[in-house]
Amino acid sequence: MLSTRGATVITKMNKPEKSADSTANLINAIKSGIFAPIESDRVVQYIGLSYSVPIEMEALCKEMGDPYDIYQGQNDTTTICVLCGLSYPYTAIEKMKEKVQASQKRVVKNIEATQTARLQDDISFLPPKRTRSAPKANSNLEDTDSDSGNENAPDRKQINKNIFDKYKKQPK
Repeated sequence: MLSTRGATVITKMNKPEKSADSTANLINAIKSGIFAPIESDRVVQYIGLSYSVPIEMEALCKEMGDPYDIYQGQNDTTTICVLCGLSYPYTAIEKMKEKVQASQKRVVKNIEATQTARLQDDISFLPPKRTRSAPKANSNLEDTDSDSGNENAPDRKQINKNIFDKYKKQPK
């Protein structure tokens, strides 16, 4: 039964105090259960029923549809009804689709509001961070400056030359 193609609804109902209302209570429990509403086309392939009080099968089939087969059994404390092979709940799915489409603009607006920056000016008061340039691949230590790529640093060769020139000019 449970491998039957289509929707399945399982309903459990405690044993009622009056057995006269048991069929109406079962039909009401099926219709108001946690599952999507059953389609009004009355398509059902199988009904499985384990009942604690007598259930009028004609009234149940009149409301739910005429199945290929009905499996019945008795139970002491609860009534369990399984409807298998129902039409898929297209009406409920269509209602959900309409609700999604109705709220689509609101959802898109909320997502866009959190992903866009609305500030017109930069509020940072710190100067932009300097980026270091990578040393040239074929340069040796004498060609690099002491600040590793700082463009404003003086050239090391020039500094060394100046020191050497001063040393030469000093009297011995």
